[in-house]
Amino acid sequence: MATDTKSSPTGIGRRQIGSDASGSLPVYHQLHLIIGQRIRDRVYPPGALLPSEFLLAEQFGVSRVSVRRTLALLERDGLIVRRRGIGTFVASTPAAPADTIAGMIDNLITIGLETEATLLDFGADPAPPAYVVGTLELSHGCDPIRIRRLRSHRGSPFSVSSIWISAATAALIDPETLGDRTTVAALETAGIRSASAEQTISATLADHEVGAWLDVPLGSALVLLRRTVRDVANAPLLFQQSLYRPDRYEYHMLLSRDQSAGRPRWRHVG
Repeated sequence: MATDTKSSPTGIGRRQIGSDASGSLPVYHQLHLIIGQRIRDRVYPPGALLPSEFLLAEQFGVSRVSVRRTLALLERDGLIVRRRGIGTFVASTPAAPADTIAGMIDNLITIGLETEATLLDFGADPAPPAYVVGTLELSHGCDPIRIRRLRSHRGSPFSVSSIWISAATAALIDPETLGDRTTVAALETAGIRSASAEQTISATLADHEVGAWLDVPLGSALVLLRRTVRDVANAPLLFQQSLYRPDRYEYHMLLSRDQSAGRPRWRHVG
């Protein structure tokens, strides 16, 4: 029987599947992400019989304890159905894809998707990350204001966003009337126009606090978006950092093939 290197007595391995290197996620959770993605990609199509616990343990080089924990998570997600004495099957209609939300949150609200925002905190951040201070070009001793909110769709949480702005800019926003609007929309109502934004999309892991808000286990993979918004004078207006559940959110882009240059390339058109 395979065993998980660097495991605790409970069978929670901390090695990276497929190598002997240490991993930041428990083995059973890594396997949960791998098999869950295969189900969503229809490598394991709806109604298909999954390999047995023994075969999955052999295939991924993990213990059967880890496999059992993985299957329990997949069953909780509604991705599989376990039938005693028969086997484990991929659900005929997996729930996750139907709840996937596509696009940037600002655009989702603009097109009328109903999201609910819960204000977690609105106040001075006495210890902001250095990159926030640098991005907002704040003077020494000028603490930015942080607006942190949880977004939900149909009662299910899918993002936590932190937005840092200067105290002068924050004075234009009334937290009591912010409601479900984006911060940019609230500032535009106050007469502050945003003109451009630069953003990056990467990945990170959920800590205890964010995991509790998004209803995911500690160490779960999350989509990380960072965005700097500038006004018409090209001055930094706000810095946004948002964390999204990847099983409920995807970023959709429309690309066109540009053949005009010497080397053809893809261009973002929407």
